[in-house]
Amino acid sequence: MFKEAVTMSHKELNRLQIIQETVCRNITQEQAAARTGVSVRQIKRLVHRYRTEGAEGLI
Repeated sequence: MFKEAVTMSHKELNRLQIIQETVCRNITQEQAAARTGVSVRQIKRLVHRYRTEGAEGLI
């Protein structure tokens, strides 16, 4: 089956990059929260969604 292309806004691409840095442990969840303007709990949710659904989970 073919995967559909996903279009992301600049904000979503920035969030994806920050979540990827968090997953790779280049930055802490606290740093990610500060950079995105969301809570640490929301970063934890986004990391979980990224790990289970990939980039599409962040849209």
